[in-house]
Amino acid sequence: MANKLNILTLNVQGLRDDKKRKTMLRLFKKEKIHVIALQETYITKEKFKTLGKEWVWVIHFAEGTKRSKGHITLFDKSLEADKVQQVYHSDRIIISSLDHEEGTFHIVNVYSPNKDQEKMQFMNQLENTIKEKVRKDGLINLICMGDFNTVMDNEMDIITGNTHPRDTVDKLNNLTNQLQLTYVWRVNNPK
Repeated sequence: MANKLNILTLNVQGLRDDKKRKTMLRLFKKEKIHVIALQETYITKEKFKTLGKEWVWVIHFAEGTKRSKGHITLFDKSLEADKVQQVYHSDRIIISSLDHEEGTFHIVNVYSPNKDQEKMQFMNQLENTIKEKVRKDGLINLICMGDFNTVMDNEMDIITGNTHPRDTVDKLNNLTNQLQLTYVWRVNNPK
């Protein structure tokens, strides 16, 4: 690809603080990141208006509360606004499409529930939503990022703390395989 697409995903644990938000947005612009998927933003509709004035380009938004949830996908101004579309959004999933040099990319920004009993239901919803909203166009350029609130491998991915339920770990691995996704972290950190 002549113009590499730089992407970032980050659980920000709140963007309501003006100083933190402005600092992060400045950093994203300086680093020339084209697509930024942020989770746990705590951004409400009121604060979204402020964010829109600060970012001044395309933002796909799922509202949070002042203390939880919320996620956004930011697109850099180097991308043509008419080439970026929001395909779907819910309180935990945002799907965007981006027409780029190599074709159409479908970008899925995920913020999974924390509670173990809700994760499996969410994974099923995520799988069905991707198949319904994206698969019809193919999965060649699917980028799925975010905070899944689980791990791919209980032994390799946990330094301290409890293991994650086997069924959600298996479900995430199966979903990754079915959608033909590459786990970039593991590719870059095999051990």
